Amino acid sequence: MAAVLAPDESTMRRLVCLLPARNAASDLGHFFASAERFCDAVVALDDGSSDDTYDLLASQPLVKRLLRNPRRENYRGWDDGANRNRLLAAAADLDPDWIISIDADERIDPADAAALREFLATDALPGVAYGFRWLSMRDDLIWHLPEVVWVYRLFAYAPDQVFPDRLLHFAPIPTSIPRRAYVPTTLRIQHLGGLTRDRRLARYEKYRQADPARAYWPDYRPLLADPDEATLRRWEPRPPDLPILVAQAEAIDPAVAPEIVPLLPESNAPILSVVLDGNDWGDERSLAAILAQRCTEAFEVVVVVDQDDPRTSDLCVRFPALVVVARPPVRTPGATRNVGWHAARGRFVLFLPPDLEPLPGAFSAILRAHHQGHSLVGMLVTDTTRSTVGAAAYLLAHGPGTSRVCSYARDLLKEVDGFPEDLADGEEIVVDQALVRRGVGIYPAPGARFHFQGTADTLRGILRMAFWQGVGRGRAELSAHSEHGGLLDLRFLRDRLIWRLPRRLASIWRRTVSVQVTLPTACLMTLGEGAAWFGLWVELLRPAPGKMQVLAGRPTGTLLTVALDGERVVWIAVLRFDAVAGRIEIAALPPRTPIRQPDGSTLPLEDALGIGRSGWSGKPSRFAIDDTVGRALGIEVDDYLVIDRELLPQRHPAGTDGVRLNAKSLEAPIETERILTETRVWLQGLAMPLRLARRRGAIRSSLSLPALILLALRARRLAPEAITVVSADGKVDRLGEALGWDRVAMPPTKWMA
Repeated sequence: MAAVLAPDESTMRRLVCLLPARNAASDLGHFFASAERFCDAVVALDDGSSDDTYDLLASQPLVKRLLRNPRRENYRGWDDGANRNRLLAAAADLDPDWIISIDADERIDPADAAALREFLATDALPGVAYGFRWLSMRDDLIWHLPEVVWVYRLFAYAPDQVFPDRLLHFAPIPTSIPRRAYVPTTLRIQHLGGLTRDRRLARYEKYRQADPARAYWPDYRPLLADPDEATLRRWEPRPPDLPILVAQAEAIDPAVAPEIVPLLPESNAPILSVVLDGNDWGDERSLAAILAQRCTEAFEVVVVVDQDDPRTSDLCVRFPALVVVARPPVRTPGATRNVGWHAARGRFVLFLPPDLEPLPGAFSAILRAHHQGHSLVGMLVTDTTRSTVGAAAYLLAHGPGTSRVCSYARDLLKEVDGFPEDLADGEEIVVDQALVRRGVGIYPAPGARFHFQGTADTLRGILRMAFWQGVGRGRAELSAHSEHGGLLDLRFLRDRLIWRLPRRLASIWRRTVSVQVTLPTACLMTLGEGAAWFGLWVELLRPAPGKMQVLAGRPTGTLLTVALDGERVVWIAVLRFDAVAGRIEIAALPPRTPIRQPDGSTLPLEDALGIGRSGWSGKPSRFAIDDTVGRALGIEVDDYLVIDRELLPQRHPAGTDGVRLNAKSLEAPIETERILTETRVWLQGLAMPLRLARRRGAIRSSLSLPALILLALRARRLAPEAITVVSADGKVDRLGEALGWDRVAMPPTKWMA
């Protein structure tokens, strides 16, 4: 091995590090010990810290510019986009050649730091964004999670650059650098934000406070997950001759440089896995065309088949290169896809339908796009059917240009737990929507061209295909709302019921006027769009257990419930419900339960909540409730419900006085009867006409009126054994642990038949 030479001082490029920090006093010492190895100056911003962060930053000689935001007690009001743009603007005063963004809880290993400096002095190009492998460390700097996240942090400075105008979760790369210029490297960043359980909890709290409505990320609860020690990987030192660019590193013969093997994919493993459904792929010519693809890197073809299918043995004989996998007992497309990608060995997985045939070079183009840092790659589809019916089927199935069929980075599929297995169609729509919510967009790879061959060759076939597409969209919408419900809001009804079909038809006929689509094809597409719209609403309105909760109510959740008698608080409880499965758990809390405050003092629960006819006359935010109660009890609170018994009609609906409930107590059996009595009052309040109660102010809730009505009806029909009431006296601080509840809410029920 040749020794790595230190770059000549005359060729050194000035690298400035941008550092936003908040309450990072405990991290800054080690951060600057790392930063001095790879950067020449630091531009820092103290984002309203309540500790010694500002003073420590001011005392560091490496910090050349220091900005400051007004002091805040929490992360509410955190604007990461504005902070980083201020840092970038301030860095201009230092005349930098390169800019890198590293946070206070991140480190760059000394060997990677030396490689970074050498790369900047020799091969780095302006106009390119360079990506790092971001590894989440656990317990110490020796072990890390197996998942690798690509983060893009390094670029050449130019005047008038700006970062994306986004509050949270974006790549700190100037908007002037196009996505196609993102290039991954073998450089690594160690992330310490999940190093210990306390750090993971603090990180979760940070994002929960900054993004209470989850507008910028769908779910922060995975941040709390403890690592599986069996899957942890040891940190490997960087080999001295490992190239910076990933494409160059993967071209090295491991026999010549065996020390790079742990840092690269398995040498004998394919890079791309093409997954096929054996029931759909009956055309041997199509299989032969796929296997005959010439690709710059190894790929495999995985076929999921029925073991008892007589064609299986014939396939193995005719195409020995196929990887044949047995179909799972659950015979849905999602289950088939999951079996396929779990059996696949490639880093990237392409699910190919039978109506697409790859053109030469398609797989190589897909891999080039993945290596450029794109996790979700689309393909370009052209119609070769040369018929009116085929053209209509092509436009309905794929549309002109980029297809909805994609190649996925394997890590993306792990992140969303694969495809839903309870859907008969539309499983890929659910996954794609989940990825879009995570900020992952589809990149159309140039050169990834496929021919559409078409499987619908009659009007009946087109209508059937379009109808089931609509059904799939409906199931995808239902699946996306299976936890929080409220699907049929005014916006959805306006966009999908009233305007979707007219807009689609207008688009078709605009193309006809511009001679992009022939008149017969437009007529068939019109019928197809109508069939798809009809299929969507057939699926939404098809009766199924629990579907009404998804459409208009809230299927599952955690509800803070308060019973008042005028100004007096008589009962507070945390209620966790699964309205679809018909389960309710109620944890009763004494109103004077001491709640620990951030400063270490305690405050009675009713005072901490500000409960009372005047205190809760408005609508307290979900964040305020979760911050006050959820954090103290270790339970994530979704909504609130306040019942003022003084304003309730003086009547006892049939069935509520005689309700029998399961009851158990953690420590105080003498409280059981009182808890049961107050629970009956709660059920009585739900059973009365809710419109009247709301008009009189007897019921105030963050739940919508339809959701309350559905929950009330469901609660009245529950069997006694379905309701469990728990007294939490004496164990309030560990309520979630004692009940087996954690901050992860009750998982949504699989309501679909």
